[in-house]
Amino acid sequence: MSDSDQIPPLHALLARSHARFVTECERRLAEEGFGDLAVAHGANVLRFLERDHAMPVTEVVRRSGVSKQAISQQVRHLAEHGYLTVEPSETDGRSKALRFTEHGERSRSAAIRITTDVEREWAARFGETEIGALRSTLEAVLGGDF
Repeated sequence: MSDSDQIPPLHALLARSHARFVTECERRLAEEGFGDLAVAHGANVLRFLERDHAMPVTEVVRRSGVSKQAISQQVRHLAEHGYLTVEPSETDGRSKALRFTEHGERSRSAAIRITTDVEREWAARFGETEIGALRSTLEAVLGGDF
């Protein structure tokens, strides 16, 4: 068997599929005026925030499973671009908490709609059963850790 006949490694398939999904979502976000927003911002920070409630940065770090340094960089970017505000925590004055801005709320609604649309389009293209099975398998692999 030659190298060109080998089955692609699962990690490569997952990475390239993820990249394709992200590229499409970010293209659509940019079309709607959120060109400075990355899918990673939503996955690591924005999805954990609640409307009308400040979320401690430490809680975002805990829930995301991403390093404090990476979250800090993303929070700085999101604050500089008007998606959220950083304020003193209500429970610990030494800590910071995050709150959506109006722009952030609009971006969240757009991101949810866009990612849902892309997933729905993939289901129409590749089959609802197949995308449903893919989703179920990935959820099982992660064991609820998402």
